[in-house]
Amino acid sequence: MNKILSMILLTGTIYATSVEIVKDSHTKTFNQVDDNYSDEKGFAFYEDLPHKKQSKKSAKQKDCCSELLKISKKILKENEKQTKIQEKILKLLQNTLDPKPKTITVNGKKCIENSSAECFKMPLTPEAKSIPAMAAWMKNPSMQNTVNYLQWQAKYFKEVFKRADALPMAVTQFGDKAYPLPNQPIGYTDIMGFNNEKQQTKRFMEEVNKKYSYILFFGLNMDLDMISTYEVSQLINKYPEIELSFVFSDKKSEKVFKQAMDVLFSPKMKKRINKSHMTVSKKLFDTYGIYTTPSIVAVNKKEKTANTIATGRLQVDNLERKMYNLLEYQGKLDYKKFIKHNTWDKDVNYRNRYFKNKLGIDINSFMEEKK
Repeated sequence: MNKILSMILLTGTIYATSVEIVKDSHTKTFNQVDDNYSDEKGFAFYEDLPHKKQSKKSAKQKDCCSELLKISKKILKENEKQTKIQEKILKLLQNTLDPKPKTITVNGKKCIENSSAECFKMPLTPEAKSIPAMAAWMKNPSMQNTVNYLQWQAKYFKEVFKRADALPMAVTQFGDKAYPLPNQPIGYTDIMGFNNEKQQTKRFMEEVNKKYSYILFFGLNMDLDMISTYEVSQLINKYPEIELSFVFSDKKSEKVFKQAMDVLFSPKMKKRINKSHMTVSKKLFDTYGIYTTPSIVAVNKKEKTANTIATGRLQVDNLERKMYNLLEYQGKLDYKKFIKHNTWDKDVNYRNRYFKNKLGIDINSFMEEKK
C-alpha cells in the first residue's frame, strides 16, 4: 500500500512540475513544487499578473481625483472671494444703518464724534454720501463747493418738476383710466364759494348713514363734552336722518348733557335728540374700549360690527373724514364717487347759482324763454 501511495505521489509531483496553469489568458509555469501549500490554492498555486486594464483604471482614478482636487480648490477660492465681498457689504451696511461712534481729535483732544457740541463734526446723510456735490458742500461750504452744489440742485429740481408736471397732465389726458382715485384737476375747483367737494361728501355720508348708526360716549371730559353737545345739533341739522345713541359714564354726565340741551337747543332740536336712545352704562364703556370722551363709535347695522372712529371734540367734518377713512381701510370705498368729472353737476345747480352771483341773471329762466 505504501509503495502504491508513493508511486501516486511521485507521479503527481512529476506532473505538477510541467503543468501550465491557465487563468484569464495569463500563464505562469512552475518548474518545481511550491513548498508553501495553501488549502485554497493547493500546490503550485496560480498568482495573477498585473492586468493592463487595471493599470489603466488606476490611472483614470488618479486623473479623476486630480480633477476633483482642482475643482475643489477653485470652489474654495471662489468661496474666499465671496466671503470678502460679503464682509465689504456688511461693513457698508453697518456704516449706513448702524454706524459706530468714531473717535476724532478736536482742539488737540480726542472725543467721540458728535457726542457733544464741543466734539461736533458735520454728519453726512445717506443722500449726501451718494451725491459727491452735496457731500463736498456739507464737508466744506466754500463758495466753489456751494456754487457747484447749487448748479447740481437746480438741475435736479428741473428733473423733479418735469416729473411733477407729468402727473396732472396724464390725469387730464386720460382721466380715471390713468388715475382711478379722487383728485382735484384744474377746471373742477370751487366756483363762487359753492364747494363741489362738500357736496360730494354730503352725498357720500347720506349713503353711509343708511348703513351705519352712531354711538356717542360722554362723561370723562366734562368741558369738552359740553362743547361737543352743541355740535350734536350741527350734525343733526346736516344729516336729519342720522341714527344717534348716547351713552354716559354716570348720572352726573347725563344731567350735564340735558342741562346743556335746555340752554343750547331749540324745542324742535331737543325733541329730535330725546327720540334717540340714552343710557348710563359704565359696562358699555368697557365693552367698546372707551378710554376718553367724547368718543364716537360707528356701528354697521347689517354686519353687526363696531369701530371707534373719532375721539375728542365732536366736529361734523371730522366725522365725515373718519367715515371715509374707515371705508377706505375696509376696502369698501368707491373712489369713483369722488372723482370730479363724474360728480360735478350731480344734484347741484351750479350754473344758475353762478350766474346769479356773477351777473344777477336767472340763467335757467333765460334759457327756458329761448326754447
